[in-house]
Amino acid sequence: MKRMFIKPLVTALASAGLGLASLSASAVEYSLFDLGSLGGSYARTFATGINNSGQVVGYGYQFDPSQNGTSATDDYQAFVTGANGQGLTGLGMFAGDQWSKAAAINDAGQVVGTSTNASGTQSAFITSLANPSLRKLDTVGSSTANAINASGQVVGTAGAQAYITAANGGAVSVLDASSFGTVQRIAANGVNAAGQVVGNYSEFPYSALGKGYVTGPNGSPVNALPGRNVAPGNDAWTPQLNVAAINAEGQTVGSYLEYGGSAFLKNPDGTDLVLDVTSAPHYVPGNMGGSGQYGPNSSSLAYGLNARGQVVGSIVRNGLSRASYAFITGEDGSGLVEVNSLSFVNHSGPFDFNFTSAMGINDAGDFIVNGSNGHAYLVSVVPEPESIALLLAGLGVVGIAGRRQRRNAQSASPHVTETA
Repeated sequence: MKRMFIKPLVTALASAGLGLASLSASAVEYSLFDLGSLGGSYARTFATGINNSGQVVGYGYQFDPSQNGTSATDDYQAFVTGANGQGLTGLGMFAGDQWSKAAAINDAGQVVGTSTNASGTQSAFITSLANPSLRKLDTVGSSTANAINASGQVVGTAGAQAYITAANGGAVSVLDASSFGTVQRIAANGVNAAGQVVGNYSEFPYSALGKGYVTGPNGSPVNALPGRNVAPGNDAWTPQLNVAAINAEGQTVGSYLEYGGSAFLKNPDGTDLVLDVTSAPHYVPGNMGGSGQYGPNSSSLAYGLNARGQVVGSIVRNGLSRASYAFITGEDGSGLVEVNSLSFVNHSGPFDFNFTSAMGINDAGDFIVNGSNGHAYLVSVVPEPESIALLLAGLGVVGIAGRRQRRNAQSASPHVTETA
């Protein structure tokens, strides 16, 4: 009952703007929910995105124990759940295609992803649980859809170009990166409610997508996102970075790519935080002066963030095993903890698997995490009793305000009769 009743209260309080940020920041208890599977050839599950209702998207796949989230037979099917992670619905793929993956979902329940045929040609799609037939976006060439915002603007990559659509997956516009000079490739990875896009590009003659960018509203203009000067006295050296996501406040997250990867959070004013993973149980320090086998024994990758700057991602053990451990932070990237270190009110005792990657988090602080066992999970905040009282009080304020509005309307329109 708590799961089905408390979450609507949290959502209502967020809409009313009544203290959700402080509530979520102080919550220390979580519940863990296995999302289940599509069954058959898609017995395993990998989660990629979550919205504020707790709807989760991702894909089912044939489990290959050597690569979490990867199918040994290249067989995948996109899925979407109902609210609070309830029930998986397979989304299928375009006729004649071999597999599909869902990448993101907005609060309206619109899902975006990619359907791919046997020859590797990809087609970006938009769909929803209410109307689950896939609609192909009007992109040119092989394309992917990687993120969607509240109004249904979709971003992704078509050929060597990044794009943004109009609302509800409408008309496609290519991002203008001409200010970067000769750009070989450009990819769009994330978008916020204002239509600001983040991603990566490569400059001729380099093929690696190692430069970052952020745009203004609705994808224009496209501005380079600076890296980090980690070489004292050498202001000319700015390392490469990968930019994964952007929130409504304009904060961006991703990873600096020097020495294998260092997760970061950047603020719109240019201030920069490299997430502190040194206290994580599975972090192993290494030689920060080199790369490859001489580099660090652990690197970190950031995949998503919410409106309060909570970041989720993975700590990766470098070397042959490349073991991965999911993490979550507090507000503005502070207080990083491994998901494997969390306790859950509905589970006791140790797990016989690791939580490997946390891919997305919503504004309530609920997040998705994938396990080395081939299962995907929703980790849901359990509000404290004081927080529940605050929620009820907040809803009471909302209710009183609503009744006053109705009474004012009745005073202005005497023919209206209150029936409830």
